[in-house]
Amino acid sequence: AVFVRRVSRLRSRQHESLQQLSEHGSSSEAAPESAVEALQQLDTLKAGLHFHSDRRASMSRAAQATVRAVSVATRIWLLHDIDPISATFECKFTVYLEWIQPDAVGLPEGDALSPEQMALLDPPELDVHNKVELTVEAGPCMWVVDSSRGQVRAAYRYHARLQIHLNLRRFPFDSQRLPINLTMPNEKDHDRAFVYRNCHLAQTARCLDEWIVDGLVPSTDYTEGVAQAMLEVCIRRRSMYYVVSVLL
Repeated sequence: AVFVRRVSRLRSRQHESLQQLSEHGSSSEAAPESAVEALQQLDTLKAGLHFHSDRRASMSRAAQATVRAVSVATRIWLLHDIDPISATFECKFTVYLEWIQPDAVGLPEGDALSPEQMALLDPPELDVHNKVELTVEAGPCMWVVDSSRGQVRAAYRYHARLQIHLNLRRFPFDSQRLPINLTMPNEKDHDRAFVYRNCHLAQTARCLDEWIVDGLVPSTDYTEGVAQAMLEVCIRRRSMYYVVSVLL
C-alpha cells in the first residue's frame, strides 16, 4: 500500500511538471533546470504523434511535411426555407476542388474525364458534415487544368437541407449563421488538408424575404483527424419582420 501511494504521488508530480511545461512552451529558459530532461521527452513524444489527442487534433510536424493540399471554392446558388424553429435551412451550391496528381501529367487539358480516368486520379471523397438531407444533382465532373503540373479540378452540385446552431445572444433580435461544413472523412484522405480559395453568393441567393445577408465567413480546420472546410452565411432579420410579425 505504501508503494502504491508513492507511485501515485510520483505520477501526480510528473503530471504537474508536464502541465507546467506545456504552459511555458518549448523554451528551456522558462522551465526549471530539473525539468529540462522532461521537456525534451515531452517534445519527443509530441513529435512522434501523428495527431495529438485533443479533440481539435492538429497534425504533427512530420505529418505536415507530407500533407496534400486540396483547394476548395464554393458558389451558393439558392437559399430558402430558413427555419430557426427546426434549426435547418435549404440551399443549392456547387463545390470546386483542385489538387495536384502526378498521374494527371500529360493528360489533355479541359476535356471531361471518364469515370475510369477519374478513379485513377485519386479524387477526394467529399461529404457535407451537417447535412439533414443531401442530393447530388451533378458530379463529380472532373478535368485537367494544368497538364504540366498534374493539376486536377472537380465540381459537385448539391441540393441540401442543413443543420444550424441557433444563436440566441441577440434575442429577441435574430442574427444567425448558415454553415456548409465540408469534410473528407475517408481514411485515404487523412493526409489531405483543405485550403479555401474563394466563395461566392449568387444574386439569386441574396433575395431573401425576411432576411438580409451580411457576409460570408470561410474557414478551414482539422478536427478529430478529419479535414474540414466551412462556409458560413451571416444573416439577420429585416426590421419589417418585427413590425409585421410582432407588433401587429
